[in-house]
Amino acid sequence: MARNNRNKKYTYIPRDRRNNALGRCIFTLMVICIVLILFVKFAFPMIVKKTKKAAADKAVDIMYENIDKIAGDNPEVKEALESISEEDKEKVSEILAEHMDANTMTEVAGYVNNNDQEGLVEYATENFSPEELAEFKDLYEKYSK
Repeated sequence: MARNNRNKKYTYIPRDRRNNALGRCIFTLMVICIVLILFVKFAFPMIVKKTKKAAADKAVDIMYENIDKIAGDNPEVKEALESISEEDKEKVSEILAEHMDANTMTEVAGYVNNNDQEGLVEYATENFSPEELAEFKDLYEKYSK
């Protein structure tokens, strides 16, 4: 006669505990890698953008603190820089933020501290596009009248 296995109680036999711990470790590492990839892909560029914007705003503030050094003997430049609106300051800081890094900040600060207007003009012509230079010129003409 055939044996009836329906009444037999089935129990769960756990796997080896080392394999279970290794699986959890691999899963945890995969989750950490995914989170890091998402951070680098999405959060890091936003942080860099905000940092550059803050640095550009600080550079514009420093520029307005050093109006006398930048203007030199030209009272029209000093008057234009002193009368610029907040909206136009934002335009200037947006343009600067696109070209901002540590080397350019120290280079420009050196030109300002040394009262080197020719160096600033040369730097601007080398590093800014013609459209950006036209924007600076338009702002200067707007406030120098």
